[in-house]
Amino acid sequence: ILVQNQYFATCNISHSGVRELAGDLLDLRVVGKLAKSGDFLVDTNRRWLVKAVSPNEHLKLAEIGHGEDIETLYSDCDGFSHSLLLPIPLAFISAEKKAYLVMHNETERLADWTRPDWQVVQVFDVKPLPNLADDLADLISTLSTGWLGSFEPLSTWDGWNDTSNALHRDCRVLTSSKVVDFSLFIHVLRPNSAMR
Repeated sequence: ILVQNQYFATCNISHSGVRELAGDLLDLRVVGKLAKSGDFLVDTNRRWLVKAVSPNEHLKLAEIGHGEDIETLYSDCDGFSHSLLLPIPLAFISAEKKAYLVMHNETERLADWTRPDWQVVQVFDVKPLPNLADDLADLISTLSTGWLGSFEPLSTWDGWNDTSNALHRDCRVLTSSKVVDFSLFIHVLRPNSAMR
């Protein structure tokens, strides 16, 4: 059973991904197990990730995709285009009745998009408190020490207000839907000129 998130589909955000998936047979390999749900897979080109989700998570994501809160907070597709939520163009139920989500590999996509001028040097998968994960401590340490620690505070960076506003709006969607288990997927990029 293949389904699309209705808001991504309505706003034409997932169409190109769905077309690409329909045209290619993905050769997937397991790259890990998720504690709550199962396999985490990647295709050989590293463009797509396939993540197993628990039945409860699957139902919650479907509920958010059809929810009125999204229309209230984003108002229209232009507003939704500024969301920092990771698009999920496709979901499916396997022959074994397990739910899976298909999404772009954002790290690979970002690396392709910024080459050759930039390089992704670190990735953090940070869960908000009260969840405790190693990446949160690593992020705080990275922001306060080393070359990132020498930068001006994030609040002074160009574009930070837009990013912060989008982040707050997305978090309101997730908290209004009573979603606790979500992550901030943070990439640190560095100019290649600075690494020579």
